[in-house]
Amino acid sequence: MSPWRWWVGFDEDGEPETYNIGEVGSRVQAIALGQRETRAGDRFWIIEARSSEDMRHEGADSVPFLRKRNRESFVNGPTAAGAESAGG
Repeated sequence: MSPWRWWVGFDEDGEPETYNIGEVGSRVQAIALGQRETRAGDRFWIIEARSSEDMRHEGADSVPFLRKRNRESFVNGPTAAGAESAGG
């Protein structure tokens, strides 16, 4: 299992389909990445998660999260402070 990392994903009808924007080491970095990779007014999600390091996922398009916590959504804007927490 990987160490805890922060993942960022595009909003897909109120939920992130995948956290495919990127992976970073801190919540602050995740918010900044979401703001850089989305447009003003777009919603994005961040989550702190541990992923599988099982070799069967080598080269896969996505890797499952084994543990999740601290999932939030943000609307890209000047503050991105309008976070909504969601159960992880």
